[in-house]
Amino acid sequence: MLTVLFSAMGYASGVVLNKMILAVYRVPVKLFVPLLFVFIAVVMLPVALLFGGINLSGLDFWHIVLFLALIVVACLWNVFYNESLQKENLYEFELIMLF
Repeated sequence: MLTVLFSAMGYASGVVLNKMILAVYRVPVKLFVPLLFVFIAVVMLPVALLFGGINLSGLDFWHIVLFLALIVVACLWNVFYNESLQKENLYEFELIMLF
């Protein structure tokens, strides 16, 4: 039960923090998305190396195509997500995210 509470509080804090950065401080989305990606990659790289493992035996052409498609969809999602967060009110944004 505490995991769900912490997860909801973390998501809400992230949305409010992103809204403040994008709307109040007027950081452009074209600058915010790449910097956020680099920050997450730098933080997650040591964690992945310490606690994770990579198995290259399943690496074939179809998996690479799917992985590249996943990257494209994730980039588009992040750009649209942050643009809507920058331009819409917070309550309208949360209402859209519920559906």
